[in-house]
Amino acid sequence: MHIALAVNHAGQQVPIDDLARFARRAEALGFDALLSGDHIVLPLEDQYDHPYSPDGRFGIDTHQPQGHLIESMTILGYLAGITDRIALGTSVMVLPYRNPVIAAKCWASLDVMSKGRAICGLGVGWSRWAFEAIGIPFEDRGAVTDEAIEVMRTLWSQAAPAFNGRFTTFDGIGFLPKPIQDPLPIWIGGQSRAAARRAARYAQCWHATRATPEQIAALIPEFREQVRAAGREPGEVMISLKRRLHLTDLGLDPGPDPFLPEEVVGTIDDVIADARRCRELGIEQLTYDFRTFEPDEQIAVIERLGEYLIPAVGSTSFANPRTSA
Repeated sequence: MHIALAVNHAGQQVPIDDLARFARRAEALGFDALLSGDHIVLPLEDQYDHPYSPDGRFGIDTHQPQGHLIESMTILGYLAGITDRIALGTSVMVLPYRNPVIAAKCWASLDVMSKGRAICGLGVGWSRWAFEAIGIPFEDRGAVTDEAIEVMRTLWSQAAPAFNGRFTTFDGIGFLPKPIQDPLPIWIGGQSRAAARRAARYAQCWHATRATPEQIAALIPEFREQVRAAGREPGEVMISLKRRLHLTDLGLDPGPDPFLPEEVVGTIDDVIADARRCRELGIEQLTYDFRTFEPDEQIAVIERLGEYLIPAVGSTSFANPRTSA
């Protein structure tokens, strides 16, 4: 079982020294990866289109410290310079927000600068208001994402890359550096059937989000058939689940929001039992984020996980999940 942690990328909420302290401690404790979220803009007024919120509210106030979100590749570049072994990625980058040639360059550069530790987590996005602000048609986001992944893989793998698609066309260009990892691992985020189909076709990992283990387990047989239909073996694609975690035996304030069914809430023994249950259901990787934004409290949580969870379920640092034990 691989264990990763979400990075709090709210720049005003988490001073850079605290981010460095969190990252270095996570690496020392043996976690596999640090994963950053990706938000370019936030709404000034409440929006009700959030797919992972009970009432649809986004729940982050742009004017509050947690609304000051650092761009994801900038965070990962910084973390690459202060860590040595832990993998670094996104959970997930909204790929349609970015030109795919530039995105491919960013990811290849990160993989080189981190000495082969990049995890390219990608998703289609859900916030219509963000797409409108960036100038990308919301309705095209799935098709844009699929083509962009093909563009990136072409640039990463071909000596003289050429591409002729609906949204992107090029030839007669050079693209260097190539990523160190071959392939640079792609994780596709989301728990929908469309996300699973995209992961089956393109990815090294299906990175499901905000779902219960049982919900993901119910989709695994269909997912494995989709992998086979894409001409691949199910073992080539890792199954991952990201959920929010609250440890009840640390005395931390859980905040005002109600607990959701997909959250992991309980003592460290409960968390270990949940991780073992996930492994039995076929989930191979777990990513945790936190109810608390406080750096010291987050570090207290990962200290407890590092002391008890990692020895109990096993965790080996990796960049490309298919090359690690």
